Amino acid sequence: MVRAIAIDDEPYALKVLEEHASKVSFLQLNKTFTDPLEGVQYLKKESISVLFLDIKMQDISGIDLAKLLTSNTRIIFTTAFPDYALQGFELDAVDYLLKPISFTRFLKACHKLKGQFDVHQQDEILLIKDGNEIHRIKTSEVYFIEATGNYLKLNTVKGSILYRQTVKGFIETLNPAVFIRTHKSYIVNIQHISRIESFQLTVDTQKIPLSLNYKDEVWNKLGIY
Repeated sequence: MVRAIAIDDEPYALKVLEEHASKVSFLQLNKTFTDPLEGVQYLKKESISVLFLDIKMQDISGIDLAKLLTSNTRIIFTTAFPDYALQGFELDAVDYLLKPISFTRFLKACHKLKGQFDVHQQDEILLIKDGNEIHRIKTSEVYFIEATGNYLKLNTVKGSILYRQTVKGFIETLNPAVFIRTHKSYIVNIQHISRIESFQLTVDTQKIPLSLNYKDEVWNKLGIY
């Protein structure tokens, strides 16, 4: 069960979230707050997995509030303003819901959240042959993959590994919930993206090109609409 709370200074918006949450079997909306500071105090005392957070509030913005939280609490922003989507992503938000929030869109965000938990719990092992060696690499340890000649260069937390394979052939073996193609020569691990711009991503401090052919798919996967 995924335990959640919601913070929004509009009571009607909280009522909508409560109604939606009651229909999602794996989500438990424990409490709602119109006072953002009360919500923060609750988070300090209780074990909560996800926070549904409004952005435009009177006392403090959701963006500023999110910066006060630990990385243990995932955030789904709920707002009537689309202009903050990229800022929300840079704060590692799971998703960005635009009001009025339909149940279909709410459910999609919840499944995206659940998918993150499932990926975290089921870290897969890649067996990569490099010369006479076979490397066992966890998917979470891979930052990004780039094509170089007839090889792929896997950039990982343990360094770089060359692997004789094509981008097209390799991505078909990877979990699409974790890896996504951003360019004809690049595959990135979604978990390690720290910044997204119109035509490039930042992964492990490296700038990765985002081509026009893959932009819509990447933005949709990351919940930016």
